[in-house]
Amino acid sequence: MSKQNASVAIVGGGLVGTLNAIYFAQRGWNVALFELRPDMRLPENKAKERGKSINLALSERGLSALRATDLGLDKTCLDAAVPMHARMVHVDGKQMSQAYSVHGEHINAVDRARLNDLLLDAAEKMENVTIYFEHRLLMIDFDKNMLMLETG
Repeated sequence: MSKQNASVAIVGGGLVGTLNAIYFAQRGWNVALFELRPDMRLPENKAKERGKSINLALSERGLSALRATDLGLDKTCLDAAVPMHARMVHVDGKQMSQAYSVHGEHINAVDRARLNDLLLDAAEKMENVTIYFEHRLLMIDFDKNMLMLETG
């Protein structure tokens, strides 16, 4: 099977699933991305999801994964990030700040939902990616390469 005819189904439109959809698509695969939730980018759905997601601590490893797409996702993400240089630790009833690195490196607090929106937008722009929202996975038959999904 050539890459032009290769196809993959990804179940889960979160950060990992969507990033993988982008990677596969960039390598010539046809991608069907299935997500249980409704499109979280729509205003009527954002209100439902608000407050359910916490910030994500994005390290160099995560930035490297975004950078590997060559879509500038790392830069867009960092534009709204808050650098965190240390963590607060509690020892014997006292609070102490502990640096993440002796070399001045830091991690970045990013809005998880915003990052997911960014990834979904990038995947959706790719002609070989189709995103299906409100699709629940019921069963996988690996022998027949089939998914059974429920919609709505």
